[in-house]
Parts: sequence; C-alpha cells; structure tokens
Amino acid sequence: MTILGIQDAPMLAVNWSSTQLSELDISSTELSEQALLDFFSVVPKLTYLAVPYCDGFTDKVIQWIGCLYSISNRTFRY
Repeated sequence: MTILGIQDAPMLAVNWSSTQLSELDISSTELSEQALLDFFSVVPKLTYLAVPYCDGFTDKVIQWIGCLYSISNRTFRY
C-alpha cells in the first residue's frame, strides 16, 4: 500500500510569500517540524490553520507561530 500525502520538499518549493494563501488545512500530514517552521516563516497572511494529527506540529512550531502571528485574532485548531 502506498500512502500519498504532502511531503516536505514540494511544500517548501513553492514561493509562498507571493501567494494570497489565507486558509490552510494540513490535518493528518507527516510534514517535519523544520518544514513547518520554514513554511510559517514565509506565509504572509494566514488567518485559518487546521493541524489535527500533523506529526511535525510540535510545541516549538506553536511558539514560532505565536511569535509571527497574533494568535488571539485567528481561528486556531489543533
């Protein structure tokens, strides 16, 4: 059985800073902690994030997002 999902390399290959991405659901992905840290560093205006069962979504990633965004004004589900 082959499981297909979002991989680190393709996720980081996109120039996210030039997109108008505002909502993201990466539920049940196996993205690494480092990929998520890199990704959230360049996503300019994320207003919705769903990450249940995302393996790389660690406390470090939550802290990093807290530094970049005002979480109190966002919908944040994990």
